[in-house]
Amino acid sequence: MSWTQFRDMHSGGAIKEPPYEEIYIESPKGEHQAIDIFVSVFGHDPTDIACDCCGQNYSIDEYYSLDEASAFACNIPWDYKSHKPKPKIQYAYKQYEITLDEYILRKHVKVIHFNELSGG
Repeated sequence: MSWTQFRDMHSGGAIKEPPYEEIYIESPKGEHQAIDIFVSVFGHDPTDIACDCCGQNYSIDEYYSLDEASAFACNIPWDYKSHKPKPKIQYAYKQYEITLDEYILRKHVKVIHFNELSGG
């Protein structure tokens, strides 16, 4: 299984699936299958372009895990080569991190597990 992150780029000046600015889809066959799932759930292609000046509607990236896909948003240092968190470094100031559980409860985040889909 892999996770694909769809980050709304606000192209055309609006969020395409309010309130979701970050959508994560789990799929056994990678990004292409996740795009197909996105289309079946939301009824439009995330690779479409709302306006020529803004580019693609969504930034689309594939990751090994939901932890890895959400690491940047959770402010967790991540080693994308080893697919593991980096060791925590002590800073002079407190670095704000949130857990994955806290992050996915935010109203702008949507997580779709493959086994929750009908026929999945």
